[in-house]
Amino acid sequence: MNILRYFIACSLFFCSFSLLAYHCPMDIKKIDHVLASNPPLSQTQQVEVRNLRALGEQYHRSGDHDRAVQLLCQAMQILRIQ
Repeated sequence: MNILRYFIACSLFFCSFSLLAYHCPMDIKKIDHVLASNPPLSQTQQVEVRNLRALGEQYHRSGDHDRAVQLLCQAMQILRIQ
């Protein structure tokens, strides 16, 4: 019975990483979609959003999904995406 619990715990642990990994591309698409519609942002905000989005994608590709999600979330907050 303990082996079963251990297996389930390990499975959940590793699945959580894959969920984070697949969350980043959806956020990137949301950001790109809003940016394409020319949202009412200042030039500074546009530059910041584009930089956060690029860094988020870079961290996603390198495997640091926690940092990627954090950066993409900041960009989405500026864009008021939920």
